[in-house]
Amino acid sequence: MTRSPNYPIPKLLIAANHRLDLWTAPEWFSDRLTHDFPQIKVVRITNDDSIEQEISDAEIVFTSALSPEQLQAAQKLRWIHSPAAAVHHFLFPEFVNSDVLLTNARDVHGPVVAEHVIALTFALAKRIPAAVRFQQQHVWGQEIAWRAGQRPREVAAATLGASASTQRTRSQSSSKKFCRLLVSTNCSGAPIT
Repeated sequence: MTRSPNYPIPKLLIAANHRLDLWTAPEWFSDRLTHDFPQIKVVRITNDDSIEQEISDAEIVFTSALSPEQLQAAQKLRWIHSPAAAVHHFLFPEFVNSDVLLTNARDVHGPVVAEHVIALTFALAKRIPAAVRFQQQHVWGQEIAWRAGQRPREVAAATLGASASTQRTRSQSSSKKFCRLLVSTNCSGAPIT
């Protein structure tokens, strides 16, 4: 697609690279965006060697990290979207004082975090870490654990306390299906509804 010089094609730079493939934007992601949004030039880089060159004319960047030098090189940058929930590393003075919009994927991670909380609750209540250690040592540890007071607990009648400063706690409320009561507060101490 071509546009007049007064309205050049906006560029989206996908620079989500990580040593763990799970956190690297796959090729199909940029292909899909190119197909769905032909009015945008989509560029995906697979290492950080070319980020300063590619970011210079990008209006939108999909990345989980950006340095002050990269921000300075980004002359047309208007929006950064981070696939991570945490964005504290973007809060350096140059970025905070810029007009660049920052969004993140915090709500996407909520169900995963809630399920992780539920899994850990069951693991700790049922003393699974100790059971695994006994198995690794080829020891029948039921009596040892029982006499040491490390007895499994039932989760159905338990009270689960949680405290968080993010909206993740709302997703954790799904654990109500397994526990009688979820007590949670935010940083101010007010209940989260």
